[in-house]
Amino acid sequence: MENETPLRLIIGHNLADLRKLKGDTQTQLAERFGYSDKAVSKWEHGEAIPDIETLAKLADYYEVTLDFLTHEGTAKEKRQYLQETKIQRLNKNVITILACLIAPIVCVIIYIILSLLPRVDDNHWTLFLWWIPIDAIICFIFNCIWGPRKLQPLFSNIMIWSIITVSYLELGISLPNSIGWNLWMIFFIGVPLTVAAFLWTHIKHSHHN
Repeated sequence: MENETPLRLIIGHNLADLRKLKGDTQTQLAERFGYSDKAVSKWEHGEAIPDIETLAKLADYYEVTLDFLTHEGTAKEKRQYLQETKIQRLNKNVITILACLIAPIVCVIIYIILSLLPRVDDNHWTLFLWWIPIDAIICFIFNCIWGPRKLQPLFSNIMIWSIITVSYLELGISLPNSIGWNLWMIFFIGVPLTVAAFLWTHIKHSHHN
């Protein structure tokens, strides 16, 4: 037990290694998190430990777990862990991109099929607009699963307003002009939905912390 490395030194060594791998200076890291470079230096030398909230933010910034920060490991083990984390992040991005490509492809296929069928009008070009809200929904779902929480309000707002906008265009084209284009009031629906999405994200984020 006497030979065990104190926790503050383990955290300090890990923070120093991660900062160097990230390419940040102590001053840059301090400015990002609202501390002095002396405070960062104390962390890395094991003279002090960041509070748990700051430690969690550092873990998110370096894309590692708190478990990684609080446990010893050889340089090789750390590099392997970070490499695996990088590969996992790349795989997630690839999956998200492929999922987002499905929507425009499906829209094109449906458009071609409808173009081959006898139709009175040719208003089905609006199909191409639906890939925007569909992709926004896909990105929002994947972001909730494994993405950074700070992007949730962005995707939720794109999802809400794109659905409303495309719906308005569909109604304007499909219904008589005296009715369809006068339904612009549906945009007011986006205001409470945006507020609700913001509050939901804020409450969820507060609960997570």
